[in-house]
Amino acid sequence: MAQGFFYAGYDFFGDLVQERLAQQGWVRTADVASAKLVVTYCSGIQEHEDTFYDEGGIMSSVLPGTLLVDLTATTPRMSRDLSVIAKSGGVVFAEAPLVVVDPSAAEPFAHRGLACFAAGEKADLEQIRPILDLLVGTVFPAGHEPGSAALARTTYTVQAMTQIMAMVEAQALVQGAKEQLGAGIAPQGAAGAITPMGTAVAKAIAEERFSNGYTVEMMVAEAKAALETADEASLFMPIMEACLQVLDLIVMADAGSMSPAAISLVYVEPEVAAAHGLNWKMAEDALAQQAMDCLCDHDCDCDGDCGDDCTCGHHGDDGRRGSADDEDDDDSPFRDDYDGWGTLRFDDDDDWN
Repeated sequence: MAQGFFYAGYDFFGDLVQERLAQQGWVRTADVASAKLVVTYCSGIQEHEDTFYDEGGIMSSVLPGTLLVDLTATTPRMSRDLSVIAKSGGVVFAEAPLVVVDPSAAEPFAHRGLACFAAGEKADLEQIRPILDLLVGTVFPAGHEPGSAALARTTYTVQAMTQIMAMVEAQALVQGAKEQLGAGIAPQGAAGAITPMGTAVAKAIAEERFSNGYTVEMMVAEAKAALETADEASLFMPIMEACLQVLDLIVMADAGSMSPAAISLVYVEPEVAAAHGLNWKMAEDALAQQAMDCLCDHDCDCDGDCGDDCTCGHHGDDGRRGSADDEDDDDSPFRDDYDGWGTLRFDDDDDWN
């Protein structure tokens, strides 16, 4: 007799889950209460919270004895809280945050290209392990302490994301040197890549493979989970903050659905980036709006639109966010000599262009 499973999260991945679980006779259902298995792979922390805890959410309907597999990249505290609630309701739970092993692969969500970290009580993991084996190619045991798989995923995120960003910048450096000093100086291949992931990213950039299903928006969600974990640990991670800023910029440019290789388009000439789908005008407008917003929550009806007339003390003299005496923000693309959004490179007179 077929057993029902319920899925919540990225739509495209739900189709993959359905296809893979069907191998063992699982049938998808839209009713959590009738499901013997629940699988989630949410697009971010907020969706994760809503999916589980909103009125009518999973935890309000799931029945005792149900298998619950959470593939979302969250924080250890969130995973621990979910584990406690699941256990109190008699739910068989495993945190198993998903890993795309090669973000630059042509088919990054192929079974062999996926892995996960898995944590949960021993008896729970024994029941859930066959499900994980259907969904991913590799399962990395992360222990039995709630939150340990989420922490393992976070440490993986930090390393993988910085590798990707470093390779993109290394390639941009090669291209810049080639333009300035001549083509003969450029190294062949992957700009001296020191990791397999770096080599794969360089190859995807060279082949202009800017769409493969694993997206910049997914990277944003993973980066935010890592930074939220750091916040829980009272730790500041400036490198990850910088990575997120670049990723957010690409999303603002209406290119969040592109692959990690598309990060390289931040470093090319604007017309080249535009030809591949980046909308710098949209990004510039979004950044301008952010600059007009206040830095903190306070009672102000100006909506950042009052300029010198605002007395709230949260805008600059020209209505920008910041302190009132911040007259010359040389770190902002909105300074007086800024003449339009372009690339993350400097021209001959060191102005941002």
